[in-house]
Amino acid sequence: MHVLNRLLQGDVLYRDVYFGATPLSVLVSFPFAAALGPQLVVIRFLAATLFFCTGCLGLALLRGIGIAQPAAKWAFVLAMCGYGHPSAVLPLYNPLCYLLLLIVLAAALRVVRYPSARASLIAGVGAGLCFAAKQNLGGYVLVALLATLACLPERARNGSWALAGFAASAAASMLPFALRAGAAALWENMAGNKAGYLQLVRVNYWEGLRGWFEFAAVAGSRSLAEASNLYWRALFLLPALSAILLLYSWLARKHERRELIAISAFFVAACLGLFPLGDEAHTLLVTPIALIVTLKYCPRPSRQYLRSWGTVALLLWLGLGPLYWLAASWQRYANGRATFCQIAGLRGALIDSGQIGEIERTTEMLVRAAPADGKVLIISPYAGLYYATTGLRNPTPYDYPLANVFTARAKARLQQTISLGGIRTVAVDRRAFQQPFFIDLHPAWLEDAALARLECRAGFGGWLLCGSPERGT
Repeated sequence: MHVLNRLLQGDVLYRDVYFGATPLSVLVSFPFAAALGPQLVVIRFLAATLFFCTGCLGLALLRGIGIAQPAAKWAFVLAMCGYGHPSAVLPLYNPLCYLLLLIVLAAALRVVRYPSARASLIAGVGAGLCFAAKQNLGGYVLVALLATLACLPERARNGSWALAGFAASAAASMLPFALRAGAAALWENMAGNKAGYLQLVRVNYWEGLRGWFEFAAVAGSRSLAEASNLYWRALFLLPALSAILLLYSWLARKHERRELIAISAFFVAACLGLFPLGDEAHTLLVTPIALIVTLKYCPRPSRQYLRSWGTVALLLWLGLGPLYWLAASWQRYANGRATFCQIAGLRGALIDSGQIGEIERTTEMLVRAAPADGKVLIISPYAGLYYATTGLRNPTPYDYPLANVFTARAKARLQQTISLGGIRTVAVDRRAFQQPFFIDLHPAWLEDAALARLECRAGFGGWLLCGSPERGT
């Protein structure tokens, strides 16, 4: 959200504003932010739109691979609403690139059934757009597409057209940014510190899956509220179940081979996107293709009454999710535990009332501590949020200044800027960096550089406020 705000103020992406992914999500969302403002509700609207498109495409894919039963379609819709809903903690490029993955899968299945240069080119264009949304997943999708085309008679011809489409669409999306910011800046943002990212940011999907079984073993002895988490954590089961069903389908050899290759390749590509972050929020993104795999390859009971009762039980189970989200959201609002926020940048968003109070107090504190030019370096995992609510300016390109985003060159530049007095006010969110996920992401060197140059005092909620000695804080 704040990246869009800075671009609207005239900053240049990758040169003035750090962004660790390829730029398609910015291209998609910028017109909406320009017309409606860089507001959280605009981002949520776009995420919901991508979710709706993903659901519609998933239903079309099911129909295309021969799954036309109404019960299967209802199972897909209910599971998407319960387990595949957009996550509020994910950037917009995540749901965008997984939508593009399904688009490329649909195009690849078309090539499998009706091989042609045109269809291969279209599939390649989709893979290039996926790369332009998120570089690692786009690379996986390209490999999945080429693996699918390799099983066709004219593999070299179709593969060449797919690569041409990939190169053309990826270049068209990224070249304007490379020309404005410079190829070196684009490369530094996209790949400059990925080794550090992989070292510091790692949440194992298998730990989440194992945690579900451990939680299930004791759920009966817990409270109803805690036991209900068992329902939501069941989303970790779906990718593993889909992988087992694919393996069974390969061993059984009962399905059309080329279609099975395509679906397997794109499922693997989607699952590779869970590395290095296989947490609950990212596992949500694999739900659509995992549901397609499950509904396609899950064996059906031979007896009619088992199929009927099994279908009813499945739909009832899946229906609990959407009902819960609706009831819980309404109850939070009706009881006053959540309200529509009126803070700048968050206006119109439904947020927990306690969080609103904390955001308001922190915003007021940061505004009071700011110098006349409004430039403050906020060292916090939530820096982008507070830049949006305060209207302050970031004197660096880094709106989420975590340890994993800084290259050696970036560290040297910032340390020099602080030592020369180019950054005169710094606010450090020490309490946020005590949270388990962010402990290893604390840029301690940046805080140390600020402490060595500036005078500091304690602020509200564990914040540390640092200013120039001649100015105070």
